[in-house]
Amino acid sequence: MPIDEFWKKIQELLQQVVKSNQPIVEQKDGTNFLTRNETAKMLRISLPTLAEYTNNGIIPGYRIGAGVRYKQSEVENSVQLIKSIKYQKGLR
Repeated sequence: MPIDEFWKKIQELLQQVVKSNQPIVEQKDGTNFLTRNETAKMLRISLPTLAEYTNNGIIPGYRIGAGVRYKQSEVENSVQLIKSIKYQKGLR
């Protein structure tokens, strides 16, 4: 395969991944990792609030390379905990 054709295929695949809006990092066991932005958007919270929840152990974060990633399943499970914390603080 010529190098130009190879790079064209790579670009097409990257465009498909971007358009699909799916997390790019996926483990062999099917675990999806979300970026900080994806996690905050999913929970409808700000990045500082996400950092606070991570520091307090409400949502476990994993350092992968230079960034922090969150397991999608753990984020989904933490929603109930977050709701109970907001209720205890009197926020709705």
